[in-house]
Amino acid sequence: MKKIIFIGIILISINLFAQEKTAVPPPPAPPAYDFDFDFQNFMTLSEEEEKELLKNVREELKKELKQIKVVNKNRYYDLLRESQFKNMDFPFINKQDKEAREREKKIFELEVKTESLASKYDAANKTEKEKIKNELKQQVTELFNQKEEERKQEVAQLEQELKELKQSLQVRMQNKKEIIEKRILELLNEDKYLEWE
Repeated sequence: MKKIIFIGIILISINLFAQEKTAVPPPPAPPAYDFDFDFQNFMTLSEEEEKELLKNVREELKKELKQIKVVNKNRYYDLLRESQFKNMDFPFINKQDKEAREREKKIFELEVKTESLASKYDAANKTEKEKIKNELKQQVTELFNQKEEERKQEVAQLEQELKELKQSLQVRMQNKKEIIEKRILELLNEDKYLEWE
């Protein structure tokens, strides 16, 4: 009997020591963008904060934003703030939402480009003005096309939602009697015995 108890204690001890220790999960990763900035009063950004925000912006876009800043600081800060939201990463979005965000980002960049070109116009000489005007026409045309594509996508999405609502309405009307009866049972608390489990 003593042998059995001794063997039992040994087996329990071995089992306890052989168990893996549960690993403590690592702390969550910091967010991709840490906004410690006052988005309500963006005009009071320090130079360091402004530089930090500009790190998230492509080089070409930075130049265009700086061009706008020379002419219109308020607009510059509005666009800088907007750029932070346009550049945020959303890793868990579906393909359709990702495509929509890419379109929005492209539209934003085209808007910055057109405003940057317009800000150069007054200071340019006659030859440069003509060149700027031609480039501006190309960019505004592209911007218009992108915005219309976005509207087309919105219309298609609304049409799909409307189609689904119509189908839902049709099915609900076909099952009107059952739906009403079920709701009455719910209101009177008499549906507790109708649950699956």
